[in-house]
Amino acid sequence: MMGKSRIHNRCAFTLLEMLVVIGIIALLMALLVPAVSRVRAQSQTVACASNLRQLALAANLYANDNDGFYPPAHFKKTNGTPPNSVSGAPVLLKAYSSSENALIQCPVDPQAINVLELYGLVYPVDIQMPQYASYQYNFAVFVNALTNPSAQPTNRSTLRDSSDLIILYDGTVSSDRGGPWEVIAARHSGPSFNAVFLDSHVESIHAMLKGKARGMTGFIPAYVVDVGNRPIYYAGAQDIPYRTTPTSSNPTGKVASQGLAIPGFGPIVWGQVNPN
Repeated sequence: MMGKSRIHNRCAFTLLEMLVVIGIIALLMALLVPAVSRVRAQSQTVACASNLRQLALAANLYANDNDGFYPPAHFKKTNGTPPNSVSGAPVLLKAYSSSENALIQCPVDPQAINVLELYGLVYPVDIQMPQYASYQYNFAVFVNALTNPSAQPTNRSTLRDSSDLIILYDGTVSSDRGGPWEVIAARHSGPSFNAVFLDSHVESIHAMLKGKARGMTGFIPAYVVDVGNRPIYYAGAQDIPYRTTPTSSNPTGKVASQGLAIPGFGPIVWGQVNPN
Protein backbone atom coordinates (compact mmCIF):
# COMPACT_ATOMS: atom_id res chain seq x y z
CA MET A 1 0.00 0.00 0.00
CA MET A 2 2.82 2.40 0.89
CA GLY A 3 4.53 1.73 -2.46
CA LYS A 4 1.43 2.67 -4.43
CA SER A 5 1.08 5.93 -2.46
CA ARG A 6 4.65 6.95 -3.22
CA ILE A 7 4.12 6.23 -6.96
CA HIS A 8 0.94 8.30 -6.94
CA ASN A 9 2.70 11.25 -5.28
CA ARG A 10 5.55 11.18 -7.78
CA CYS A 11 3.10 11.37 -10.73
CA ALA A 12 1.15 14.39 -9.40
CA PHE A 13 2.03 18.05 -10.25
CA THR A 14 3.05 20.23 -7.37
CA LEU A 15 1.65 23.79 -7.15
CA LEU A 16 5.05 25.18 -8.11
CA GLU A 17 5.24 22.99 -11.20
CA MET A 18 1.75 24.05 -12.29
CA LEU A 19 2.68 27.71 -11.91
CA VAL A 20 5.80 27.15 -14.02
CA VAL A 21 3.72 25.50 -16.78
CA ILE A 22 1.16 28.30 -16.69
CA GLY A 23 3.97 30.87 -16.90
CA ILE A 24 5.48 29.12 -19.93
CA ILE A 25 2.09 29.04 -21.67
CA ALA A 26 1.54 32.75 -20.93
CA LEU A 27 4.99 33.57 -22.34
CA LEU A 28 4.31 31.60 -25.52
CA MET A 29 0.97 33.37 -25.95
CA ALA A 30 2.65 36.75 -25.47
CA LEU A 31 5.10 35.86 -28.25
CA LEU A 32 2.55 34.32 -30.62
CA VAL A 33 -0.30 36.84 -30.46
CA PRO A 34 1.70 39.80 -31.91
CA ALA A 35 3.11 37.54 -34.62
CA VAL A 36 -0.36 36.32 -35.56
CA SER A 37 -1.60 39.94 -35.60
CA ARG A 38 1.23 40.96 -37.93
CA VAL A 39 0.53 38.09 -40.30
CA ARG A 40 -3.16 38.96 -40.31
CA ALA A 41 -2.41 42.63 -41.03
CA GLN A 42 -0.05 41.68 -43.87
CA SER A 43 -2.64 39.36 -45.42
CA GLN A 44 -5.25 42.13 -45.25
CA THR A 45 -2.86 44.55 -46.94
CA VAL A 46 -2.20 42.03 -49.72
CA ALA A 47 -5.94 41.36 -50.13
CA CYS A 48 -6.60 45.10 -50.32
CA ALA A 49 -3.92 45.56 -52.98
CA SER A 50 -5.41 42.68 -54.96
CA ASN A 51 -8.87 44.31 -54.81
CA LEU A 52 -7.52 47.60 -56.13
CA ARG A 53 -5.54 45.93 -58.90
CA GLN A 54 -8.61 44.00 -60.06
CA LEU A 55 -10.73 47.16 -60.00
CA ALA A 56 -8.17 48.98 -62.17
CA LEU A 57 -8.01 46.08 -64.61
CA ALA A 58 -11.81 46.03 -64.79
CA ALA A 59 -11.90 49.80 -65.42
CA ASN A 60 -9.35 49.48 -68.24
CA LEU A 61 -11.29 46.61 -69.79
CA TYR A 62 -14.42 48.76 -69.59
CA ALA A 63 -12.55 51.56 -71.38
CA ASN A 64 -11.44 49.11 -74.07
CA ASP A 65 -15.08 48.27 -74.77
CA ASN A 66 -16.29 51.87 -74.64
CA ASP A 67 -14.06 53.77 -77.05
CA GLY A 68 -11.54 54.60 -74.34
CA PHE A 69 -14.02 56.17 -71.91
CA TYR A 70 -13.87 55.32 -68.22
CA PRO A 71 -17.07 54.75 -66.25
CA PRO A 72 -18.49 57.55 -64.10
CA ALA A 73 -18.02 57.10 -60.37
CA HIS A 74 -21.66 57.98 -59.69
CA PHE A 75 -24.62 58.85 -61.88
CA LYS A 76 -28.40 58.91 -61.80
CA LYS A 77 -29.80 55.76 -63.42
CA THR A 78 -33.17 56.54 -64.99
CA ASN A 79 -34.11 52.87 -65.37
CA GLY A 80 -32.60 51.80 -62.06
CA THR A 81 -34.36 50.13 -59.18
CA PRO A 82 -35.94 52.37 -57.99
CA PRO A 83 -36.06 54.69 -61.03
CA ASN A 84 -33.72 57.70 -61.05
CA SER A 85 -31.57 56.17 -58.34
CA VAL A 86 -27.86 56.49 -57.65
CA SER A 87 -25.71 54.00 -59.53
CA GLY A 88 -22.01 53.98 -60.26
CA ALA A 89 -18.80 52.34 -61.36
CA PRO A 90 -19.27 49.18 -59.22
CA VAL A 91 -22.43 48.38 -61.19
CA LEU A 92 -20.90 49.19 -64.58
CA LEU A 93 -17.82 47.08 -63.81
CA LYS A 94 -19.91 44.05 -62.86
CA ALA A 95 -19.39 42.47 -66.28
CA TYR A 96 -15.61 42.65 -65.81
CA SER A 97 -15.43 41.15 -62.32
CA SER A 98 -17.16 38.24 -60.63
CA SER A 99 -17.26 39.90 -57.20
CA GLU A 100 -17.34 43.65 -57.69
CA ASN A 101 -19.08 44.36 -54.37
CA ALA A 102 -16.39 42.57 -52.37
CA LEU A 103 -13.62 44.20 -54.42
CA ILE A 104 -14.80 47.70 -53.48
CA GLN A 105 -14.24 46.88 -49.79
CA CYS A 106 -10.90 46.81 -47.96
CA PRO A 107 -10.79 43.91 -45.46
CA VAL A 108 -9.37 46.22 -42.77
CA ASP A 109 -12.41 48.52 -42.88
CA PRO A 110 -15.10 47.10 -45.16
CA GLN A 111 -17.70 49.64 -43.97
CA ALA A 112 -15.58 52.79 -44.25
CA ILE A 113 -18.16 54.48 -46.49
CA ASN A 114 -21.86 53.86 -46.01
CA VAL A 115 -23.18 54.49 -49.51
CA LEU A 116 -26.82 54.35 -48.44
CA GLU A 117 -26.21 56.85 -45.65
CA LEU A 118 -24.13 59.11 -47.87
CA TYR A 119 -26.75 59.44 -50.61
CA GLY A 120 -29.91 58.05 -49.08
CA LEU A 121 -31.14 61.30 -47.57
CA VAL A 122 -31.06 63.04 -50.96
CA TYR A 123 -31.29 60.32 -53.61
CA PRO A 124 -32.59 56.77 -53.70
CA VAL A 125 -29.78 54.24 -54.20
CA ASP A 126 -29.99 51.59 -56.91
CA ILE A 127 -30.44 48.07 -55.56
CA GLN A 128 -27.34 46.88 -57.44
CA MET A 129 -25.04 49.35 -55.68
CA PRO A 130 -23.04 47.99 -52.72
CA GLN A 131 -24.14 49.38 -49.37
CA TYR A 132 -20.55 49.85 -48.19
CA ALA A 133 -17.25 50.79 -49.81
CA SER A 134 -13.68 51.37 -48.63
CA TYR A 135 -12.04 52.99 -51.66
CA GLN A 136 -12.22 56.46 -53.11
CA TYR A 137 -12.07 57.50 -56.75
CA ASN A 138 -9.92 60.02 -58.51
CA PHE A 139 -12.82 62.04 -59.89
CA ALA A 140 -10.58 63.42 -62.63
CA VAL A 141 -10.73 59.90 -64.10
CA PHE A 142 -14.06 58.57 -62.80
CA VAL A 143 -16.25 61.67 -63.14
CA ASN A 144 -19.04 62.31 -60.67
CA ALA A 145 -22.03 62.69 -62.97
CA LEU A 146 -24.42 62.74 -60.03
CA THR A 147 -23.49 66.14 -58.64
CA ASN A 148 -22.49 67.33 -62.12
CA PRO A 149 -24.93 65.78 -64.62
CA SER A 150 -23.24 67.55 -67.53
CA ALA A 151 -19.86 65.96 -66.77
CA GLN A 152 -18.47 64.05 -69.71
CA PRO A 153 -16.73 60.69 -69.17
CA THR A 154 -12.94 60.84 -69.18
CA ASN A 155 -11.23 59.39 -72.22
CA ARG A 156 -7.95 57.52 -71.97
CA SER A 157 -6.46 59.72 -74.70
CA THR A 158 -6.61 62.73 -72.35
CA LEU A 159 -4.62 61.02 -69.58
CA ARG A 160 -0.85 61.01 -69.28
CA ASP A 161 1.81 59.47 -67.04
CA SER A 162 -0.16 56.31 -66.33
CA SER A 163 2.45 55.05 -63.87
CA ASP A 164 2.09 58.22 -61.75
CA LEU A 165 -1.66 58.72 -61.91
CA ILE A 166 -3.55 57.30 -58.92
CA ILE A 167 -7.10 56.31 -59.83
CA LEU A 168 -8.35 54.48 -56.69
CA TYR A 169 -7.08 54.39 -53.12
CA ASP A 170 -7.87 53.51 -49.52
CA GLY A 171 -10.25 56.27 -48.49
CA THR A 172 -13.27 57.52 -46.65
CA VAL A 173 -15.32 60.76 -46.63
CA SER A 174 -15.17 64.02 -44.74
CA SER A 175 -17.95 66.56 -44.27
CA ASP A 176 -15.56 69.50 -43.81
CA ARG A 177 -15.22 72.37 -46.28
CA GLY A 178 -18.66 71.90 -47.75
CA GLY A 179 -18.19 68.15 -48.22
CA PRO A 180 -18.41 65.30 -47.93
CA TRP A 181 -15.09 65.01 -49.72
CA GLU A 182 -12.74 62.13 -50.36
CA VAL A 183 -9.93 61.64 -47.85
CA ILE A 184 -7.02 59.26 -47.49
CA ALA A 185 -7.54 56.43 -45.02
CA ALA A 186 -4.08 55.17 -44.01
CA ARG A 187 -5.51 52.02 -42.49
CA HIS A 188 -2.52 49.77 -43.10
CA SER A 189 0.69 49.46 -41.09
CA GLY A 190 3.18 52.29 -41.40
CA PRO A 191 0.72 54.05 -41.43
CA SER A 192 0.16 53.62 -45.14
CA PHE A 193 -2.60 53.44 -47.71
CA ASN A 194 -2.82 51.37 -50.86
CA ALA A 195 -3.30 53.09 -54.19
CA VAL A 196 -3.68 51.73 -57.70
CA PHE A 197 -2.40 53.67 -60.69
CA LEU A 198 -3.77 53.99 -64.19
CA ASP A 199 -1.39 51.31 -65.45
CA SER A 200 -2.90 48.92 -62.82
CA HIS A 201 0.15 48.68 -60.57
CA VAL A 202 -0.44 49.09 -56.81
CA GLU A 203 1.75 50.90 -54.30
CA SER A 204 1.69 51.10 -50.52
CA ILE A 205 2.20 54.80 -49.80
CA HIS A 206 3.40 56.17 -46.47
CA ALA A 207 1.15 58.79 -44.90
CA MET A 208 1.67 61.09 -41.95
CA LEU A 209 -1.04 61.82 -39.41
CA LYS A 210 -1.55 65.57 -39.34
CA GLY A 211 -4.73 66.23 -37.39
CA LYS A 212 -8.40 65.40 -37.69
CA ALA A 213 -11.18 65.99 -40.17
CA ARG A 214 -14.89 65.95 -39.54
CA GLY A 215 -16.37 62.68 -40.75
CA MET A 216 -19.97 61.67 -41.32
CA THR A 217 -20.42 60.35 -37.78
CA GLY A 218 -17.50 61.96 -35.91
CA PHE A 219 -13.88 62.97 -36.37
CA ILE A 220 -11.58 60.92 -38.57
CA PRO A 221 -7.77 61.03 -38.90
CA ALA A 222 -6.39 63.45 -41.50
CA TYR A 223 -3.22 62.36 -43.30
CA VAL A 224 -0.71 64.00 -45.58
CA VAL A 225 1.39 62.21 -48.18
CA ASP A 226 5.14 62.12 -47.76
CA VAL A 227 6.32 62.80 -51.31
CA GLY A 228 10.01 62.20 -50.51
CA ASN A 229 12.26 61.98 -53.56
CA ARG A 230 9.52 60.72 -55.84
CA PRO A 231 6.43 62.90 -55.97
CA ILE A 232 3.20 60.94 -55.81
CA TYR A 233 0.55 62.55 -57.96
CA TYR A 234 -2.37 61.99 -55.69
CA ALA A 235 -5.59 63.36 -57.12
CA GLY A 236 -8.87 64.48 -55.66
CA ALA A 237 -11.78 66.22 -57.35
CA GLN A 238 -9.77 69.37 -58.12
CA ASP A 239 -6.19 68.09 -58.12
CA ILE A 240 -5.11 67.46 -61.69
CA PRO A 241 -2.27 64.98 -61.16
CA TYR A 242 -0.10 65.44 -64.22
CA ARG A 243 3.68 65.57 -64.28
CA THR A 244 5.13 68.50 -66.22
CA THR A 245 8.61 68.87 -67.68
CA PRO A 246 11.07 69.65 -64.84
CA THR A 247 12.58 73.12 -64.95
CA SER A 248 15.11 75.01 -62.85
CA SER A 249 12.28 76.67 -60.92
CA ASN A 250 10.28 73.44 -60.69
CA PRO A 251 12.83 70.58 -60.46
CA THR A 252 10.26 67.93 -59.58
CA GLY A 253 7.93 68.81 -62.42
CA LYS A 254 4.99 68.62 -60.03
CA VAL A 255 1.95 70.76 -60.69
CA ALA A 256 1.09 72.94 -57.70
CA SER A 257 -1.74 71.35 -55.75
CA GLN A 258 -4.98 73.15 -54.98
CA GLY A 259 -5.25 71.12 -51.78
CA LEU A 260 -4.20 72.14 -48.30
CA ALA A 261 -0.41 71.68 -48.33
CA ILE A 262 2.32 71.41 -45.68
CA PRO A 263 5.98 71.95 -46.66
CA GLY A 264 7.69 68.66 -47.42
CA PHE A 265 4.44 66.80 -47.82
CA GLY A 266 1.76 66.45 -50.43
CA PRO A 267 -1.73 67.91 -50.05
CA ILE A 268 -4.08 66.90 -47.29
CA VAL A 269 -6.81 65.35 -49.32
CA TRP A 270 -10.02 67.19 -48.53
CA GLY A 271 -10.92 67.87 -44.96
CA GLN A 272 -10.21 70.88 -42.79
CA VAL A 273 -7.36 69.94 -40.46
CA ASN A 274 -7.82 70.57 -36.76
CA PRO A 275 -4.69 70.89 -34.57
CA ASN A 276 -5.74 68.24 -32.04
